[in-house]
Amino acid sequence: MAITVSARKRLERMEATSLRRIASLEKALQKERDELAAIREAKNGGQKRQLRQIIGDAQPTQKDLVYAELKRKRVNGMTRTEIAERLQQKGVAISPNAVTTNLYRLRLDGLVEFDAEGEVWRVTEAAETTQAGH
Repeated sequence: MAITVSARKRLERMEATSLRRIASLEKALQKERDELAAIREAKNGGQKRQLRQIIGDAQPTQKDLVYAELKRKRVNGMTRTEIAERLQQKGVAISPNAVTTNLYRLRLDGLVEFDAEGEVWRVTEAAETTQAGH
């Protein structure tokens, strides 16, 4: 069966449109791949300037601040109240209950553990090993 001239023209326009969309998608895909490569490089210790460009001037979360306090007291560990007091001295408004919530999240991440005997929280050995490897 022969294709009419108008049908052929319509197919050509449809083909051209599809090719333009594919080119646009390929360009967007390359942009995403480049961004992913930059993110991975920054995660693996890339330049701080590049990290700042990727995430902006992100402020540390309460979880980050709680973990940082525990890292400072690796050997003895700290109670949730001690962590809250230390952070409050630094101008961070955080309650012991919020500290506990973040400690549980850190525990789920495998970064801290609770020592029931001493009733303190500590950074896990696995977290210390991981941090030393970076």
